[in-house]
Amino acid sequence: MNVYYMNGAGNDFMVIDARGLSLDFSRLAAELCKKMDCDGFMAVDHSAVADFKLHFYNADGSRGEMCGNGSRCICRFAYDLGIAGAEMTVETDAGLVPGWRLDENRYRVKLNNPSILDLNRNSLRMDKAIVQRVVKLGVPAGLTQMIFALSNILVQSLTNTLGDAMVAANTAIMRVDGFAMMPNFTFGIAATTFAGQNVGARRWDRVKQGAKATLILAVGTATVLVIGILLFGKNLMQVFTATPEIVDLGVSMMRLLAVGYIAFAVTQTLQGIMRGCGETVVPMWISIIVTVIIRMPLAYLWAHLNKSPAWPNGDPTCLYGSLLIAWCSGCVLSILFYIKGKWRKRTKKALTEPTEDTEPGNTAQPA
Repeated sequence: MNVYYMNGAGNDFMVIDARGLSLDFSRLAAELCKKMDCDGFMAVDHSAVADFKLHFYNADGSRGEMCGNGSRCICRFAYDLGIAGAEMTVETDAGLVPGWRLDENRYRVKLNNPSILDLNRNSLRMDKAIVQRVVKLGVPAGLTQMIFALSNILVQSLTNTLGDAMVAANTAIMRVDGFAMMPNFTFGIAATTFAGQNVGARRWDRVKQGAKATLILAVGTATVLVIGILLFGKNLMQVFTATPEIVDLGVSMMRLLAVGYIAFAVTQTLQGIMRGCGETVVPMWISIIVTVIIRMPLAYLWAHLNKSPAWPNGDPTCLYGSLLIAWCSGCVLSILFYIKGKWRKRTKKALTEPTEDTEPGNTAQPA
């Protein structure tokens, strides 16, 4: 049996001529796609209603109705093997699909018209299992954001007691902080999206590869930003204020906090991967621990124990020193749970369980 590799508009497939063969397509698809790192598997079979029948399988071995890019590839495959002519009809699980050979390298297919959704009481009825899943994923994420918002209020309250100079410096620092934090949050969202897509495709190997690549990019970007803050912190502060006292105070606080951006990059990436795999409770608890249990009490205690004539309500390093410790603590906890957490076993187990679309033992029979 010959196995062919084909690529259409960025999607790659393993293709075979299965006419007259009895094969376990599901197992074969999973094995070949994993070995060759392909997006799907297609097999040509006899058809009583078209020039040939297309069996399409996803990379995890689950059966799919059809694929647009795959359909164009299969048309060329059928033409090159003499199975069909320049105009052909393909039988798929989604119905009959007409195809045309335009030239040696271009093929066209006509996809079926989209189905019309009839909105009524039955179609709008919520699925209990899906609702539970959404709540399970959404509530912890929402609580995490609420914790961040509440902590910002408490931090601002403490900042306001430290004097006008600190309030002014903090305003400028937060502007720079917003710029420095943007890549970290972006990489975290990217990690969540990438992990979720590949969990859906049942590709744990790609989840691990994506985690490694995203982590390298996030840490590399954070390192460049930290170097920029250390070298040009004074210039950044002078964009927002020309008062020497406020500039010097802001620079010292930014330099204290700078290395924390690297730790936060690690935290956001690893937690993003965990969220993409369906684990949102662990990131929520890490946020509670580092914000409620570590940072807030530490900041207020630090301020109380470091009062001086210059800072009668507390040394301003309490704000950023406590934040640095919280970020580093969150980084350590995220690494520990990422490596040792039960979410890995749950995800791997879920990826090995058959889906509703998987058809173990499905074989192709000549028509």
